[in-house]
Amino acid sequence: MALSLCFGVSFFLSTYFDEIKDKISFPHIKCIFSIICWFSLVFSVSQVIFLTMSMEDIPFVELSFSKIIEFLQQGDYDILFTIRLLSVLSILFLILRLPESKVSWFASACLAGLSLMTLVWFGHAASNDFGLGWLHLVADVVHILAASVWGGSLAALYWFLLKRKDASVIESILKKFSFTGYIIVTLLTATGLINSYFLIGTNLKNYIHPSAYVLLIYLKVIFFALMLVLAACNHFVLTPYLQRGLAGDKEAHALRRLKVSIGLEYACYVVIIGIVALVGGQGFSPDM
Repeated sequence: MALSLCFGVSFFLSTYFDEIKDKISFPHIKCIFSIICWFSLVFSVSQVIFLTMSMEDIPFVELSFSKIIEFLQQGDYDILFTIRLLSVLSILFLILRLPESKVSWFASACLAGLSLMTLVWFGHAASNDFGLGWLHLVADVVHILAASVWGGSLAALYWFLLKRKDASVIESILKKFSFTGYIIVTLLTATGLINSYFLIGTNLKNYIHPSAYVLLIYLKVIFFALMLVLAACNHFVLTPYLQRGLAGDKEAHALRRLKVSIGLEYACYVVIIGIVALVGGQGFSPDM
């Protein structure tokens, strides 16, 4: 979740930097963002510890630094965690030591995306053999990056609405984000279908008589559909309503409606992240 926010929020800030640079307090943003980065580091170290305990089948009291190093050297995990940790530390340097700019936030987004991609090698996609298995791996990478852009953008927009920033700026960002939204939904749908093919297969029996794993996938799809409904409402109803409100006296009312809608959309996103965490811990065999 923290890595997802790092990538999504930095992507949002780099994309819409020109619109927001004179409207927000960057020291405040940098403070919040650095906290997210530190959480990413803490969760990454925690992941190493829990994976070592799980894969080596040892209790916490018997855990040692040498056993962690031994585990990391299996399957190139040491390289993956080194990439992730160096990426997050580099992001901290960029946002704390360099002046805010479109380039610095774009660089942060690239580094956060790189660290986020390392998560895929700990998922189901990495268990495939070579050949078509690479398609699954690439689909997983695209899926997690696209989802993070959506979630991070929602978090940033909701923060702007809470701070009651300039309504005209929010309206401009929403109009521009609509095109990005179409791309995100297309990528998520396509990569989601590819993942389903590799994890569940084409046997209708697996879908009609689903395992616990498939039921979690169904639940994820339901919340994804709810996000689509809320996104469509934002684009086709609430954004035009805000445009009309800017010309009249209903600006505050339009912003309140947007805040509720985007808040609900982000809540659905958080639920999906929770479902994905459960799915990641499940086997994907129909006989699970």
